[in-house]
Amino acid sequence: MTETAVKVLGDFFENDFWFSEVLYGGVYRTDLVAVDVDFQAVEERVNATGCTEPLTSKWRRLITYEGLRSKEPASIDEMVESRNYPYASSYCRTIYNWLRKNGYLRKNEDGLFEPVPFPDVINQVIAFELKQKDWEKALKQASRANYADSRYVVMDADHVEKPADNLDKFREEGVGLISLERENMKVILEAGDFETGYLKCHKARWKLREDSFDKSVQEKDIEPSKPQNSISDFVERGGAE
Repeated sequence: MTETAVKVLGDFFENDFWFSEVLYGGVYRTDLVAVDVDFQAVEERVNATGCTEPLTSKWRRLITYEGLRSKEPASIDEMVESRNYPYASSYCRTIYNWLRKNGYLRKNEDGLFEPVPFPDVINQVIAFELKQKDWEKALKQASRANYADSRYVVMDADHVEKPADNLDKFREEGVGLISLERENMKVILEAGDFETGYLKCHKARWKLREDSFDKSVQEKDIEPSKPQNSISDFVERGGAE
């Protein structure tokens, strides 16, 4: 069903990239996720950092970078000293130095390091739960995926009558309903607004951003407008010329 869904849904939604079995909340997975990308933002990010490598090349790089965005500028030594996860100081220092050398950290006028901001490359994320029969389970799963901008349950056309008779339950959760049959599909209910609730899956959104960034760079063959050494020197000076 997944292979058919990607082809048929892809023709309708026209998103840039599709991902399957997307992990979120530590234990949950979404069957299919469609991402619409801002390729101009991808180029802006590459030119801001001089780096085409995603932060998820090593997971801890992403977590470290995002954690620094809410902290005050500091020296590398201070960053290592104030780390709030159980890794050796030498490993943490390696991560901070990688971020610095690859343009994700810059020195400010006080000589302290801060994360280099870059635009979000994602315009929209749509999550799809695929089921042949169990629409109630699919609805529960889709309603949890609050990292997405829109959520849909995709049902086999032979078993869509029951969920179609219970659209109020879908509306309550802001989840849309799609009927899928071979190479045809029908949107029975458009996805609506929803409350983010207690499960805010930031990490899933971050990873989708990085995976989409990586795919964009590879597909569009995007390179920084300045050589890496030039940008590293620029960042080292604090980003001021």
